[in-house]
Amino acid sequence: MNRHVLRRVLVVAAAALLPMAVGASRAAAQECNPTTGSAPQSVILGPNGEQFYPQNTACPDQVVAPECEGGFTLHWKDPEDPNGLMRYACVASAPSTKPLPLVVFLHPSRVDTVDETFGGKPGGLPDTNLLPSASTAKINPKLTGYVLLMPQGRCLTAPPTSSGNGVRFDVWYKDAQRNLDVRAVQQFVAQLVSRKTLDANGNPQDVPATVATVDVTREYLMGWSDGVYLAHFLALSFPTQFAAVATFAGADPFSRGPCPTPYPKVSRKPPVMVVHSSCDPIELCANVEGWFQALSGQGWPASALSDVITDTTHTQLQKACSQDSNVQQRSCPLAAHFVYANPQLPAMFQWLGKSTAKGR
Repeated sequence: MNRHVLRRVLVVAAAALLPMAVGASRAAAQECNPTTGSAPQSVILGPNGEQFYPQNTACPDQVVAPECEGGFTLHWKDPEDPNGLMRYACVASAPSTKPLPLVVFLHPSRVDTVDETFGGKPGGLPDTNLLPSASTAKINPKLTGYVLLMPQGRCLTAPPTSSGNGVRFDVWYKDAQRNLDVRAVQQFVAQLVSRKTLDANGNPQDVPATVATVDVTREYLMGWSDGVYLAHFLALSFPTQFAAVATFAGADPFSRGPCPTPYPKVSRKPPVMVVHSSCDPIELCANVEGWFQALSGQGWPASALSDVITDTTHTQLQKACSQDSNVQQRSCPLAAHFVYANPQLPAMFQWLGKSTAKGR
């Protein structure tokens, strides 16, 4: 297990494995909007409004601006953000004179920086292998490579039913037009399409020529753990933009507590693949199975759904989950959740490449 992930496993796992009855009793006092769910989650800032560690000692995670080693850093300030935070994303691509598919990857909760999943940290292997794959994979069967975009979350105060405060995305506020993390993801995508971004001081600058242009018919979503919930929310909120989604260890954003919301009416049903372990104590098999049942109930055809069950090393495919109950699931090894499903990347890329969208 990556040493930077291991440092947080006990804290995150302890919160995630709390009995649901405890979270449910606390959530009962929360005011839930029937349409948008939870109110926007508040940002944890330092005593003088600082965003980043070490000044921001109130943040439980060491939040740092990403270095994006092996790529380029995008910047943006949302005029609707009351905190005026500078937002960051890492981007890289294979060299190409032709437009390449775009893969938007959304990181798990409780990271220090998106560098951990973009290219790995010094002394450890990359968590996802998505950066080296950007130069070798064929999501578009006719071209090699893709543009990789990894936005970075904020240090948020999370609801009591979550795995705790820290650097993550707001996956509880379901207003797709006003959720600041949804807006950031969409803005970074728009920057890559327009080839215009900001520098660290907020001044306009061009996206470098080393980053290939984006094929707007092939914009895809990927995610891990908590980032899966935002990926699935984006897929259903913008179904004509994102062609397909392939994620690891996550489930249904609309039924997630403390404030479940109705499913949106969609004009297109983007294909959804979820890879998950047959024995994962944090993202239970029942959660993923419930997500696919809900999509089926919303009219998704079986051909647009792929539930990929693996062993705890994610190398061998399984026909069913290995544990019969949620209690048994919670005794499974933590590594099943905290190690990315790299062996399944070829199947995930193939799934994405089957679909295109032309809604932009």
